[in-house]
Amino acid sequence: MSRPPNTPLPNTPSGAPNPFAATPLPPESVPSPTRPKLAPVPPTHLDTSLLRIGLRDAARKCSERGLYNGAKWALQQLTNLPVDNASNYPLDITSDSELQKSAREREAPLPEAEDDACNLAVQYFRLNEHRRAEWCLRKYTNPKAIFLRCYCMFLLGERRKAENVLGFEVSLQSHRKPNPELRNVLVLLEENESNMDSFCWYMKGLVLLQLKLNEQACAAFIKSIERFQYNWSAWEGLGAAVDSSSNLNTVLAKVPPGYMRKFFSVYMMSEKGISSTEYAQSMVDLAAMFPDNPYLTLQSAVAYYNQGKYRQALDDFEDYREREPYSLENTDTQSHILFTLNQHEKLSVLAHEAVELDRFKPETCIALGNYYSSRRDHYHALQYFERATKLRPGFAEAFILMGDEYLELKNSNAALETYRRAADAAPHDFRTWFGIAKAFDLLDMPDHSLPYYQKAVACRPYQAQIWTSMGVCYEKVGKEQLAMMCYQRGLTCMDKDTILYFRIAKLYDHSPRLRDKAQAAVFYKLWVEEFEAKNGDKEMYYELWEEAHTFLTMFFKDKGKYAEAEVFLQEILHTERGKALLRELRALKENRDPGGRHGRSKLGTSSFSANILDQFNDHTPGGGPSTFRMATPQGTTHHPPNSTRRGYGYFASGPPGSNQRAGSAGASRTGSRNTSGLSTPAGEDAR
Repeated sequence: MSRPPNTPLPNTPSGAPNPFAATPLPPESVPSPTRPKLAPVPPTHLDTSLLRIGLRDAARKCSERGLYNGAKWALQQLTNLPVDNASNYPLDITSDSELQKSAREREAPLPEAEDDACNLAVQYFRLNEHRRAEWCLRKYTNPKAIFLRCYCMFLLGERRKAENVLGFEVSLQSHRKPNPELRNVLVLLEENESNMDSFCWYMKGLVLLQLKLNEQACAAFIKSIERFQYNWSAWEGLGAAVDSSSNLNTVLAKVPPGYMRKFFSVYMMSEKGISSTEYAQSMVDLAAMFPDNPYLTLQSAVAYYNQGKYRQALDDFEDYREREPYSLENTDTQSHILFTLNQHEKLSVLAHEAVELDRFKPETCIALGNYYSSRRDHYHALQYFERATKLRPGFAEAFILMGDEYLELKNSNAALETYRRAADAAPHDFRTWFGIAKAFDLLDMPDHSLPYYQKAVACRPYQAQIWTSMGVCYEKVGKEQLAMMCYQRGLTCMDKDTILYFRIAKLYDHSPRLRDKAQAAVFYKLWVEEFEAKNGDKEMYYELWEEAHTFLTMFFKDKGKYAEAEVFLQEILHTERGKALLRELRALKENRDPGGRHGRSKLGTSSFSANILDQFNDHTPGGGPSTFRMATPQGTTHHPPNSTRRGYGYFASGPPGSNQRAGSAGASRTGSRNTSGLSTPAGEDAR
């Protein structure tokens, strides 16, 4: 059932790097808003002129070639570039050769017949008559005609690939077929390689990326950027081919410097969570060049979301929506935050506004799916997530959420298939491998889960949630020492869950190989203190709460530290075990000798025991059952809204809710909404 890893390594069964080796990050790779502010590099008039000319040229060229997203991005940045009369130099004064070399790609003028044919093809393209557009350019070999032909063929293949999966609730492996036009496009490009411009190289990189030849795709995208760096579509394609921080730093060294490279560094951090050494400085430099750019506000919101700072992210999203009320960009991410924070009213408003703007956008479908999932209507949620995959084939986010819903419906086979589709589209996303592992956990197959946990932790080694789940899996297969290593490694993560203290304490308490009562007492006490500091829900964590206080009471009683034992005993007096411990503690204190531990005390019954008995009797009229205990229904455990998403059995052997941080918000089984799944280090991002 499992597939071979992409890069096999001998040190783990899954081929992932050794997850227990915690290598510290260099300071520059852990950007943080709390770090000292960096001084921006003041933009010069020449920088402004180059950027203005390049963006304007990119908008025109991308629009003529059907790259509408690239044209939109260029115009967005151009309109947010501050107007400075001093920066509008005449070209003959401001080094015309440098401007032409840096901001523009020289284009030979086309003959009138070829130019007219290209314009006609563009009109056919805008009317979605791709085959007709390709046919009318069959005679011409200029770079613009070659690109338009290749792009039309590529989109035709994408349409056929999407049509093949229509009508299937879950597109199985046998129904998935690659783009049938990739070979024809690649042949056409290779035949005209001597006549390729930057857009043709971009097209070649796009084809190689579809064929999963990432190294060759990176080389093609870099050639495209070297010839014309203001084509944002080429930068996005390059980002899709980069899957690690080391690869990103290598790629950044090969591309030309400038503000486009700074935009790319910020984009990689926010969209894929991959940090570069230039990220912090790039962010402040862009803020100096674009002091009031909604795009940068949106990127900041996504970056905060990737860090788990949902409040700050939500503030930035609301600021962006005020400036761009009719934009649906990253509406899906904002809906994840509202779902995680249990703000169902705001989620409902956001979904309603998205439907009013465009009900057939993938982002709208994700927001609607989150809304129905928050109401525990998993069937309707599944329908909208599935619609998103049909509107945008290869949408990994939607496949991950579909897998979560299938897990909620206990359909493990469908969940495995959708997670694997997500892994095909986004192998760098830890949530895909983590989802597969949780699906195997649901099937009670921990041996199958472990390789996928290892792949997930290799993608994101600073996610405490993965370490905790992997530790529970090791406990199931009887490897307590490896489980302890996972739990201790999880404690080094910034998003560590307080439940880690409890699990470590339980291993020290019950494991034959690791038994150490003193260490168990330390971690039980840490868990109790953290739980109380975060105002945890004692009803939800009742069994854990009782177990920890029972152990601590017995531990301090055996050590003769009766005062500390009495403190923890107060929380379990309503239980039979607590009553028995109270009697034992009272007998020990009555028989204690002033010169030693044993013998009768001159003080008799301690004032503490008398006070506790008075409270207990006050709450137990007529000697009946005590009402001092917590209000917990007999035979059941209280589950607040979204308690399933908080994860019954999420970390396996614990009681309901044992996986959830005390007082934290709801989350899906794979954490698909309360984290981005990207390869972000544990550090926070600088703005």
